[in-house]
Amino acid sequence: HSEEETDSGFTNEIIGLVLILFSVVGLGNFGLVGGLVKKFAVFMFGSWFWLFLILTLIFGALLIIKRGKPVLFNSRLIGGYLVIIAILLFLHIRFITSVNLPKGEIISQTITNIQNSFNVASELKNTGGGIVGALLSFVFVSLFAKEGTFIVIGLFLVFGLILIFDLSLSEPVSKCLMRES
Repeated sequence: HSEEETDSGFTNEIIGLVLILFSVVGLGNFGLVGGLVKKFAVFMFGSWFWLFLILTLIFGALLIIKRGKPVLFNSRLIGGYLVIIAILLFLHIRFITSVNLPKGEIISQTITNIQNSFNVASELKNTGGGIVGALLSFVFVSLFAKEGTFIVIGLFLVFGLILIFDLSLSEPVSKCLMRES
């Protein structure tokens, strides 16, 4: 190994350790730093903030194990990303539908609700999918309306699961078509 590879591996291990540390203190809400990390995670993923912290922990562990940058894009990971997008989008669409929030107020109301959740823990339920969910829902509601966004969520979930589990649609579809003929 060259000295440059060793330095890069060492740097990735340090970054991995820091990410794991932040994830653990955020999940446990330990002290001032833990509270700040948790608030950032709530800002990002809303009521599913723990998912953001667990993903950060996993990424940190991969940096240590691989001693380099882990692969971030393969079919299984893209499937996982689609499932996460579907979940955050669903959380947010459910929230904006329950309070009948107009499209133009999605982002501003989300930020207000996130700020409120920092002071009153019971307000966490009103954060939906955080700022990520707010941005996604704004885009998809603009493109497909609320009803159409539910269809998109379902398709993202199906496609995501197909990619994660390396499934093929051709077999079930051909079997259904064979039965009908």
